[in-house]
Amino acid sequence: MCFRLALALIGTTVFPSASLAQQTTPPTHALLATPNTCVALRQGRTCYSDIELQWQVANDAAYCIREQTKQQPLHCWQGQRQGYIIVDFASPKAVRFELFPRASGETIADTEVRVQWVYTNGQKKRRWRLF
Repeated sequence: MCFRLALALIGTTVFPSASLAQQTTPPTHALLATPNTCVALRQGRTCYSDIELQWQVANDAAYCIREQTKQQPLHCWQGQRQGYIIVDFASPKAVRFELFPRASGETIADTEVRVQWVYTNGQKKRRWRLF
């Protein structure tokens, strides 16, 4: 009896259920930005950086990448499952990029490049007085 119970407990820990395996499968569409953070010197200033956008999908088709606020694609690929592009990033605030199939135009994956700064604008300006 104890032997069967021990086997049952070992079996559930060594061989997890199929539903757990289905929950941990990676997404079929991915878009990654490297680096995903741009650092500007002062708050509100434009941040400049070269950002690499990498994407991967499950099916061959025509895919494009665009900025979320713009309809014009940055670049498109024909009949591929993966690709990358290096973007000249210049923005004072975060920008979201989207991956979409050219046929439908619906966003299937997105990523965001955040902007951070070293110094905030909360510093008081010091005025020098001689007297």
